[in-house]
Amino acid sequence: MKRILLILITLLLILTSCFSANCVTRTSYKLLNNSKLYYFADSKNDYIVSVKDRTAVVNKIGYGYSTIKTNAEITKCNYAGGYFHFFSDSNNGKIGVVKFNYNSGKYKTITMNDGTKTRWTLCSVDKSNNYYFVDFNNRSLLHKFNSKGNPVNTYKFDSNINQIDTTNGTYQFVLTSYGLCYIKGNIIYSTSNDYNIFPMSMVNDEYYCGNGKVYSLFNTNEYGSYKDNRTALLSNGIAKASGNKIVYSDFSSSTNKEYSFNFNIEYLYGYKDRIIVTKGSNIYIVKTDELKSKKANTTRTIENNNTKTYGIYTNAYTIGDKYITGVSPNTTIATFKKNVSYDGYDIAFIKNGSVVSSGKIGTGMIVRFTGNNEVVERTFIIKGDVNCTGTVNSKDTDTYMNFLLGLEGLTDEAMIACDINNDGVLDNSDLVLMAKLRE
Repeated sequence: MKRILLILITLLLILTSCFSANCVTRTSYKLLNNSKLYYFADSKNDYIVSVKDRTAVVNKIGYGYSTIKTNAEITKCNYAGGYFHFFSDSNNGKIGVVKFNYNSGKYKTITMNDGTKTRWTLCSVDKSNNYYFVDFNNRSLLHKFNSKGNPVNTYKFDSNINQIDTTNGTYQFVLTSYGLCYIKGNIIYSTSNDYNIFPMSMVNDEYYCGNGKVYSLFNTNEYGSYKDNRTALLSNGIAKASGNKIVYSDFSSSTNKEYSFNFNIEYLYGYKDRIIVTKGSNIYIVKTDELKSKKANTTRTIENNNTKTYGIYTNAYTIGDKYITGVSPNTTIATFKKNVSYDGYDIAFIKNGSVVSSGKIGTGMIVRFTGNNEVVERTFIIKGDVNCTGTVNSKDTDTYMNFLLGLEGLTDEAMIACDINNDGVLDNSDLVLMAKLRE
């Protein structure tokens, strides 16, 4: 009994000190000011990475972040083979690679044993954790090292190397003054004599683009062209930014899809099926299956109560500019549709990127109204529904407790769902109220 009491007192002290210091915020990602932004993803987790000078911050979306510091300035960051690889080029020419695993929190520094102390420029890593560097003093040489930093091979090209890259690790791509090449095994293959492909970007060991053209390496087809430098290649297409709009072209069809923001896009990134847009310190991620085949997503304010705007209104819930609140736990899609009027619109519900037609409405689910030449989307917030199942049970309170203790992260929507008393602060008073909502 004394041990339990001691644990409870300790927990209360931790929570009190934590929130008196305002350690809980609604910020999703920690970025370094004026840093270079990277975006990476594997098959399960998404990461946002910012790099500045000798420091890098790795954010696992919704689960906090880790900070890595090196002894030299970070010149590049790659994700391959389950690791982040931070390249550091010191003034004496030695390359050091910080190999970091986010899940374990472990990392080690690998120094390339080149024996010459010559400087290096341009670097990349493949899925087998082999490292590639271009010789600074002789830019026609590409040096390959294994995961321990020992030399494996040196490749000689006919002209200077302007860029190197590895996508899925099958090929090492090399862009020289005369064209694009790739290395398979120890053989160099030339794929193009086009002088206008710089800078290049590639996906699936095949597509590449640069200076207005998009190619497929092995069937020599040109898939599209663009005039705006804000361009990103994805697994199945190319995304282009112009002003506040994204235009996405799918390689497998002639369909163009669009997505509009209420601000001008600064930078555009892409990975697999995701388009990443930045504006100032804000990051927005859009999946290609969320894009529309016409001008869309220019959302407008929806009035509540009996004021009918664009044919969508409700007396039962609160529809804001971004979220729908006031929906009780265990509310089904059928019940929600009965309590909302959407004259002239089609309605759809999206859960984890897929359209669903039945079941309970959970935190993070999206409702989409389509009609009147517009698409209106709002995200549901169900108070107490931390795990986004539409119900409130012991798993939700356990997850929230872990969040309070700093053991687990939450998405923005989940944090709003945790603020049961709507005071803008997440603390143990919300935990008490959440427990009362449990089934």
